[in-house]
Amino acid sequence: HPANTLSLHDALPIFLGIIVILHDVSVRKSIAEIQNKYTLKLQESNLKLKNEIKDKLLAEDQIRYLVYYDALTETFNRKKMREDIDILLDNNNEKFAVFFIDLDKFKSVNDDYGHEAGDYILKIAAARLKNIILPTDTIYRIGGDEFIIMLRELKDSDRKSVV
Repeated sequence: HPANTLSLHDALPIFLGIIVILHDVSVRKSIAEIQNKYTLKLQESNLKLKNEIKDKLLAEDQIRYLVYYDALTETFNRKKMREDIDILLDNNNEKFAVFFIDLDKFKSVNDDYGHEAGDYILKIAAARLKNIILPTDTIYRIGGDEFIIMLRELKDSDRKSVV
């Protein structure tokens, strides 16, 4: 006998009849279609929300970059330097050193050869400074032709530096 049929017998093995149970599956199909439709809409909404969050995080990263970096030299800027120094001054356990670097006769380069030449020199100077410091050290461009190098995690006052 199929699962949805039932045979009736009385006390004697005499066959009295069959009861058939029918189900209308159209309602189930309709409900499943509605669920699929809303599941798809929910997945689309989730994807859209994920993309919006991703875009927002990228925008925040760009804002953070603009707030703390010098766009020309791709070094940290004066604002970041001040915040870093405040943190270091609050931490009495870390030894550090600060170097001030000013490019001599830089104004005459801008005056004689133009700002493009000056920008080129600043980029090269920043790249060279980055190549001579340790990963724990930091370079900041604090204005025009002025840079600060902060040496961090000094173990003793005898650290040799190529700066």
